Amino acid sequence: MSKVIALVSKSARLLISLHNNDCEFSISDDYTTLLLHPRSPRPISSTHPLTQTSGSQEIQSYDFPCHTRGRMGSVRIDAILSTVFEDSEEIECILLDSFQSASHQPTGDLLNYGLLVKLNFDGELSPPTLTKITSVSLTVESTTVPVSKEVLGTSSDFFSNLFYGDFVEKKTGSFCIKEVNEEHFSWLVRSITERKWNVTSVDQALSVLTLADRYLMQNVHKRILPYLKTTELDSIAENRIALLKRFLDLATRCSDNGEFVSWIFERCQTTTELSEVAHSCGTTLTPHLEMFFQVFA
Repeated sequence: MSKVIALVSKSARLLISLHNNDCEFSISDDYTTLLLHPRSPRPISSTHPLTQTSGSQEIQSYDFPCHTRGRMGSVRIDAILSTVFEDSEEIECILLDSFQSASHQPTGDLLNYGLLVKLNFDGELSPPTLTKITSVSLTVESTTVPVSKEVLGTSSDFFSNLFYGDFVEKKTGSFCIKEVNEEHFSWLVRSITERKWNVTSVDQALSVLTLADRYLMQNVHKRILPYLKTTELDSIAENRIALLKRFLDLATRCSDNGEFVSWIFERCQTTTELSEVAHSCGTTLTPHLEMFFQVFA
C-alpha cells in the first residue's frame, strides 16, 4: 500500500493522496480505479477535489459513488484522467510514501495536479452539486460495453441527452444501441473512455467517423487524422475519389475541420480530382479551394 500515488506522463503529473489516516489505497493496473482499504467495515463515500497545484486552485470536484465489497471499496477516476492527461499518452505509476517526498520529485515543465481523496465513513452523501462519476452499460448487438457516463456524455451531445434525459433506461443504467457496426462502435466508445486511438485501417477510420457524426461525438476526426496522414489511399483513381468525397462529406459537419479538409484536398492528384471532390459538397469550402487551386496551378 502507498500513501501517495503519482501518475506521470510527458505533459502532466497527478499526485493522488489520502486525507484519511484510517484507510489505505492502491490503484488498478489500467489506472482507472482507486482501490480503498479502510481499517473499518463502515460504509464509505468519497469526495475528491482536483487542483492544479501551481496555484493550489481547485479546478474540479467529484463525488464518487464508492462500491464496497467486504472491507474494500473502489471508485472510478477515468474522467479525471481525461481532464489531466492528453489522449493516447503513456502514463507511468509511481508509489510514494509521503506527499513531501512526492513534492520534491523533479517535474521539469510538467503540469502538476493534486487529487486529495476524502472519505466519509458515516454513510452520508456528499453535497449534490458535485459531479458524479458512474458506470453505465451500452449493449451493441451481442456485446456489452461498460463506459463512464460522464466521459462519454461530455464527448457526445447524443449520449448526454440519452444518459440524462427522462428515459426508462436511466433507471437500469443499461442502454441498447442498434443498427451499427458492432466492432467499430465498441472500439469507438472504448477509445473515448480509455483515451487510446489505435486505428488499423482506412475502412475502420471511415466507419468510426460516420458513427461519430451519427452520435454527435466531438473531435473524433482529430484523433483519427494522425493515422490517415501516414496511410496511403487506394491507388485506383475512381476508388480514391469516392473515398475522399465521403471523408469530405463528414468533414463539412465537423467543427475546427481545417486540417481535416486540407488532408482531403492534398490527397487529390490532379485539378480535375480536386474539383470533383470539392464540388461534391457545394461551395461551403471556398477558402480551402482557393488555396489548393493555387497549389495545383
